[in-house]
Amino acid sequence: MRATAAQVLVGLLLGGGVAWAQEASGGLRVRPGVERMGAAELLAAHDEALARTHAALSTTLTATGEARRARDAVQLRCASVQVAEVRKLLRQAEAAGEHLETARARGDLEAARVELSRMQLAADQAQRHQAEARRCRSMPTTPSGVTEVSVVAPGASPTPAIFPAQPLAGPVTTVE
Repeated sequence: MRATAAQVLVGLLLGGGVAWAQEASGGLRVRPGVERMGAAELLAAHDEALARTHAALSTTLTATGEARRARDAVQLRCASVQVAEVRKLLRQAEAAGEHLETARARGDLEAARVELSRMQLAADQAQRHQAEARRCRSMPTTPSGVTEVSVVAPGASPTPAIFPAQPLAGPVTTVE
């Protein structure tokens, strides 16, 4: 049985990339350990995956707040990127959770297992971004060495021999 276009699209959108969009014996693959879960275990694992994803979001938001309080633009940008990624993964996990509950309600445990696999994958990826957000905090952002900035004021030419008729800018100032 071939995977439908919708299954492939959902697999790609849920961050699983090609690995989750591949056909595997009639559909999308189920993660090891999930294939034998019953309905009650699926719900417990569902709650655990959502909790891990929410915890990752909380940690990345904390890193963003710390960078903002420290007024560190480099760390703030780094942490903000991680927050955006974790939020995307949380939305994907929540959507998969809704599909899991719908599949379980109609008695389709195989579809519910696939959705749980997607949720667990999103939680794993969110935890990787959480670790990256922690690394953002330890990024060295202090200047090392001398930084030179050249400012060219309008109306003066830094190289009058090249542009004698039309000056490009004013005198050159170096700031250390």
